Amino acid sequence: SVCLVYDPIRTTSGSVCLKAYRLTDNFMAKYRGHLESNASGFTEHEFKTTYDCSGKAVDEGITMDEVFEEVPIRIHNSALV
Repeated sequence: SVCLVYDPIRTTSGSVCLKAYRLTDNFMAKYRGHLESNASGFTEHEFKTTYDCSGKAVDEGITMDEVFEEVPIRIHNSALV
């Protein structure tokens, strides 16, 4: 699935401004693991890195910047239109 974002302010300058975003594979893997554990709702804990008692990273977690990735899009307008 892809989410299209339309920017009407930037579009007023003369060209259509659209961006497409999708959820990253890393986020979806975390989400699937969360569903399999039968937990309800996502918490801040799923996004933070967890450490063991020696300070070694057990689970890297993900940052909010890693939830979505931008998908390049190209709009083509036919000369016949």
